[in-house]
Amino acid sequence: RHEIPLFYARAMRKCDDESQVRKCLADAYGKMEHWANENGLPRDEWYPFAPADVPEVHDIETKQEKALIAKHEKALILELEEASWNREENHISQVEECLSKLWGNKERARQHVRDVGKKQSEAAGVSVAYLLSDEFAELVKSRMGEEDLSKITFARLKDKLWFKVDGAVETNMEAEMPVGWGQSCPRDHKGGCSLLDTLLPQHRRPCTHFLSWTWLITVSDLQSALERWIERNGLEASKVFLWIDFFINNQFRTHVDGGGCDGTEFTSGHNQKRLDSIGPNLKRINAMVALLDTWDNPAYLTRVWPLFEQFMAMTHEVPVQMILPAASHDSLIRTFNRGERGIETVLRSLGRVDSAKAKASLQADEEKVKDMIKNAGGFDRVNDAVKESMIKWAMGVIESNFMGRVLKLKHQNFGQRITISYSTQQRAFKDRIAERLQTSGLKVWSGSASAEGQISMTQWHRQVQDSAGVVFIISRAFTKNEARMKELQHVTNHMQDAVGILPVVYENFAMPEEIISLLSHTRYVTVQPPVESKCRCARDCRCAG
Repeated sequence: RHEIPLFYARAMRKCDDESQVRKCLADAYGKMEHWANENGLPRDEWYPFAPADVPEVHDIETKQEKALIAKHEKALILELEEASWNREENHISQVEECLSKLWGNKERARQHVRDVGKKQSEAAGVSVAYLLSDEFAELVKSRMGEEDLSKITFARLKDKLWFKVDGAVETNMEAEMPVGWGQSCPRDHKGGCSLLDTLLPQHRRPCTHFLSWTWLITVSDLQSALERWIERNGLEASKVFLWIDFFINNQFRTHVDGGGCDGTEFTSGHNQKRLDSIGPNLKRINAMVALLDTWDNPAYLTRVWPLFEQFMAMTHEVPVQMILPAASHDSLIRTFNRGERGIETVLRSLGRVDSAKAKASLQADEEKVKDMIKNAGGFDRVNDAVKESMIKWAMGVIESNFMGRVLKLKHQNFGQRITISYSTQQRAFKDRIAERLQTSGLKVWSGSASAEGQISMTQWHRQVQDSAGVVFIISRAFTKNEARMKELQHVTNHMQDAVGILPVVYENFAMPEEIISLLSHTRYVTVQPPVESKCRCARDCRCAG
């Protein structure tokens, strides 16, 4: 080893009879000499061989040597993976040469380097930082010859990125060449690679999230939704990498050549391969972001691929986050703030799921996915799973919006106290709201003295002026209480610029025109009426206390 001749001998051990020790050593050395002479091996070639009649020595040495080799091998493989992520070609070549010497097999080392490149290409995602960058925007604008990203869908963009422009190849018009045309694909080593594999190393790293979407989304909507999602979740755009089929799949094999990277026909092999990969990819990444174009009859719910992805995410218990472009999200909140009717409108729209009628760009895609759906339990099961996911998300937005508005009151400069105006019949529900507000760090003045007639209206107004806002619990009992109605009228007519106003309206309560007029410029939230175990009627009824 290291140009030093080696030979094997038994290790010394404690022995009472010293003559036996010398005998063992001499015996072992003699047998090795005899074995080496018979096999014509000079001493500098004895290692790593050993005589067959001293296996214990040979086994010990082999274990030690294997451990050292394995440690060195592991270090080289980790070094290769990092160099491969960073696209350091010289470094990759050096590690390949070291592995070749270690394994004594150049072809094995070369194949391992290829396998690492293929694995990383298939497991990588595109960074959100790149999708929000001027670099990506300029690529889109230059290819499309348009400036308005709000009119450019990814379905249109694909034609300009990957399909050949007449004469471009012959005249070497780089700006018109298909993206990735001149690069070798790390997966099959043929010409033409995915858009992902053309990106700089910092924009191409292991996936952190799986993006479920449709190519009918515009570039500006994608950027708007991602920017809002990153900001609201406190994420760093440069450290979030998305699995997006548009970037990850090699479109030269799927849409241009008509075959998969494995050489199979696109209509038979590629579709099945893509279908089979959705579940494993979701489990590996374990986080899905679903991008809807809008909440009002979204195209997302009419496309077969995203419906199947939603179903697979629920099947594998992968957490899903729904995101919307900023304009669509604002529209959703405005609709929610219309109260019961608005909420019904949203839920009705998001509940229109019919996977049996969902479409795909290619008929072959549609047939394959629908066959998979049938095998997974049928269309009804998929429909129910997607509806459940959509409604759960919508209800989460409602709750988040409610608490967000309460917290907004907290941070106004008018004080840190909230006043709750209510009728005495609503005391239990008032206590629940007060508890929520106090949990948020707010002081609560419930106006109980006012509700029970212990202070004057003027005194109540002074208390409200020292508050950050007022929560009105509006129900039938509230509208019949003259004092409470005067409080609502005074605040809405004279104090809108001084305090925040948050009306809470019971569901299924038909508000009088007078209330509707007062709240015409104020957003309100609807809540489920509390059901008391005992009511003032002292009998079974539906008055909700």
